[in-house]
Amino acid sequence: MTNLRVPITAAAAALLCAIWAPPASAQPGQTPAQPEQQPPPPEGYAPPPPPDGYGPPPDDDYGPPDGDYEPQEDYPPPDGYGPPPRRSRHYPPPPPPVYGPAVRRGLTLGAGFGIGNMSASSGPIECFDCDYDTGAFGFDFHIGGMLSPHMALLFELWVTGKTLDYAGTELMTQSFAMVAAQYWVTPRLWLKGGLGAAQLRVTWDDGFVETAEDGFGVMGAVGYELFAGQQLAIDLQLRFGTGSYDTIDEQISAGTLGVGMNWY
Repeated sequence: MTNLRVPITAAAAALLCAIWAPPASAQPGQTPAQPEQQPPPPEGYAPPPPPDGYGPPPDDDYGPPDGDYEPQEDYPPPDGYGPPPRRSRHYPPPPPPVYGPAVRRGLTLGAGFGIGNMSASSGPIECFDCDYDTGAFGFDFHIGGMLSPHMALLFELWVTGKTLDYAGTELMTQSFAMVAAQYWVTPRLWLKGGLGAAQLRVTWDDGFVETAEDGFGVMGAVGYELFAGQQLAIDLQLRFGTGSYDTIDEQISAGTLGVGMNWY
């Protein structure tokens, strides 16, 4: 029994050494083991063809197509297309300022000049030794404030004058100093009315005062702004006023058509 255990033990030890021992490296002069090669493709096999529409790549010396080919420097755009817009490196200019009717607020003042005529309740005021009517002139000035963009309260001064003789040595003037209100019916059309003191004077060129009467006066006017800026307006205006004088029992009327300027 003891004799059998020795050979069995030796055989088990040899088997373990064969399992755990590392593979033997190639000795000098010996060819190392080659990896296993893939089998060759079967007969009749070829690479897949390229997709439809693709031809072989061009050669390195590929040139223009056959024929008289000349490149076009300025290729015209298709019909219906205009030239491309220019691109500026700078920002576009600002929009132009907007001009509109005057912004009426705060203090307002103005002046005007016109021509017309004067008459009396007893009859026309005529020029002695004249074969024509000399007519009358008028000047007005006002200052006040805007109660609203459409309404102004003003102090109004209006003077009219008329020559009474051919040489121009005798002059009749009528002056109004009154409180007036002006209302803009539209952005350019306005109406004005006022009342206050009136004075009638007849003077000579040497300073002699022939007549000086005080009375009560009323005035009405209508105008249309021909130009309306942000702070200035120029209008065409028609004025009419009457002064009543009890001491001489007379009423003197005046009317003028003129041009006025107004600042806001």
